[in-house]
Amino acid sequence: MLVGKKIEIWRANLDIDCEIESQYWSVLNLAEKERANRFVKQQDQTRFIAGRGILRYLLSKYLDLTPQAIQFDYLPQGKPVLDSDHGFPNLQFNVSHCHYLALYAFTDSAEGIGIDVELLRSLPEAISLAQRFFTKNEASYLASVPSQQQEAMFFQFWTAKEAYLKATGEGLAGLQTIEIAVSERNTNQFEIVKGNPRMQIYCFMPEENSIAAVASLGNNNDLNRGKKIDQGTDTSNKWTVADCCLNAETLEKKLVFRNWDE
Repeated sequence: MLVGKKIEIWRANLDIDCEIESQYWSVLNLAEKERANRFVKQQDQTRFIAGRGILRYLLSKYLDLTPQAIQFDYLPQGKPVLDSDHGFPNLQFNVSHCHYLALYAFTDSAEGIGIDVELLRSLPEAISLAQRFFTKNEASYLASVPSQQQEAMFFQFWTAKEAYLKATGEGLAGLQTIEIAVSERNTNQFEIVKGNPRMQIYCFMPEENSIAAVASLGNNNDLNRGKKIDQGTDTSNKWTVADCCLNAETLEKKLVFRNWDE
């Protein structure tokens, strides 16, 4: 059972075996199956099936429904949301995946949540990309950090900005319409320079070779009041950033991480 104001983030490996893939395939609707069949590469198809199947199973736990019963609607920029017929207007979720790694964020804030994840990799063009996609101040900050930190910092900014835009439903076209800055109080958090001042953004490393960010709009993060999550799906629950929280008012205090492990 969840206690207090929290955002739950689940981590999953989308590279699954054939037996589990068949299980997830069986809960997809016709449109999802048609979309899966359009993938040319088998690996891409498997990851899509796993990603959508896991989402359905997670939502089924929060809503106390079967995975097959979950119905989605889509915002203009393509962000999936729960169909209003489910009667849970406050339950918000967002999904991000990169290669095999997927993250799922859930909150009971009616105003939105966004999450983004990227695998850390060599990026010699980090500065030029920042100059193209970030604001002038953001690009200047990136250029000012030591060269050995620039690639990781680029991904930190990128995931933070994308999580923000996913929380608002704006999409990547809005990358330069907002401006963020690394917080002086906590280097894992961002301050909003230009944009919605109530947005909270927190960066973290779900795995050693990846970086992610979660953005929450509004303070009503009292997720899943009174409901229970089937602990059988949470086989590890190995880590939580709440242990390193320094400020009870910051977003990191609200984060609970779990591993999805079938």
